[in-house]
Amino acid sequence: LLLYIYIYIFTCIFSLSLSLSLSLSIYLSIYHLSIYLSIYHLSIYLSIYHLSIYLSIYHLSIYLSIYHLSIYLSIYHLSIYLSIYHLSIYLSIYHLSIYLSIYHLSIYLSIYHLSIYLSIYHLSIYLSIYHLSLCYSEDTECAST
Repeated sequence: LLLYIYIYIFTCIFSLSLSLSLSLSIYLSIYHLSIYLSIYHLSIYLSIYHLSIYLSIYHLSIYLSIYHLSIYLSIYHLSIYLSIYHLSIYLSIYHLSIYLSIYHLSIYLSIYHLSIYLSIYHLSIYLSIYHLSLCYSEDTECAST
């Protein structure tokens, strides 16, 4: 009888130990699975975090590229505007110089024509006086003419 009791106790202890070991292994499996899933989720979170940092830097670089392009284009348009402005000033000065040249030429030609006119006028006065002097010196020729 004692042997049956020992066998029974031994069987109970053995089944209890099997049950405990099975429970412990299930618990440890769940624990390891939870650790694995935590590490997995952490890696997913870190990869998303690094991707968001990368995308932030990428968008910042695009923004800065557009910003620098707009600065370059505004400077470029300003230089074109200033070039056109300086060209218009140059052309204004050029046209003014042409106008002044024509104006001075017209003044010169007016003075030249006036001098020709005055020369002809003085020549005609001189010739009239000469002709009168001839007429007084030779009364007969003047009367006939």
